[in-house]
Amino acid sequence: MTFKQRLIIRLLRYRLVAILAEKLHVILCKCWEQTEGDIALRLSPDLRVLAGPFAGLKFPSIEQVSLSKVLPKILGSYEEELHPVIRSLKSNTYSTIINIGCAEGYYAVGLAMRFPQARVYAFDLNATSREQAAYMAKMNGVQDRISFHGLFSPETIEKFQWEGPLLIVCDCEGGEYSLITPEIWKNCTFDALIEIHDCRAATGKAAELAARFAPTHHPQWICGTDRHEAKYPNLSSFSSGERYRILNESRPGLMDWLWLHRLTPKA
Repeated sequence: MTFKQRLIIRLLRYRLVAILAEKLHVILCKCWEQTEGDIALRLSPDLRVLAGPFAGLKFPSIEQVSLSKVLPKILGSYEEELHPVIRSLKSNTYSTIINIGCAEGYYAVGLAMRFPQARVYAFDLNATSREQAAYMAKMNGVQDRISFHGLFSPETIEKFQWEGPLLIVCDCEGGEYSLITPEIWKNCTFDALIEIHDCRAATGKAAELAARFAPTHHPQWICGTDRHEAKYPNLSSFSSGERYRILNESRPGLMDWLWLHRLTPKA
């Protein structure tokens, strides 16, 4: 057998292994999604959120459920660190809510339900996510007060000419450092809830972000915490492995958030 023939055979073997690995990955993903869908239906047969500030919000289908950390969302434990802040806000506080990075619509739709007087503008680069979020809005009866858009940029603020007071909810994978600045939002009255990326609370770029707004806002750091099964009695009928999956938010580590609450002007 010549060197060229041996090389071709070796390359074909590598290619076959790659094809088999890809097929196995697809099969495992489908099995994982099917299992997750089964758990979701056992947890909440009508796929409504069971607890937390968005209790009652309904996910529209198993197909959508499998896409974005749905089990902790349905349970009501998802980002539970933020629940006290969201609950503390009066239902008529904001006329406009801006959700940068809306994904499948959990926050955009949940906030629209919680603030019935507010208009919600939701942004996400993923067209499929926007379609799913729009369907979720319709399922929950708030489609007339939510609009969905793609790219959010500084020019977006000029385009919409939003009237305050505003609530900004931002989860844009590091984009917060360029999109949430006093210069961009200088003509707006707002509070902002920002998920921090690339560093921990009160350090590095996150500390700089908070310092930018010190003259106009009170910065409050919200640090990620572990989940405790005992807080959620709905988990009692599930196995230990299932309880772990339900509470797991699939993060590389604990997350932190920055809550910027506007200062009351001095008389």
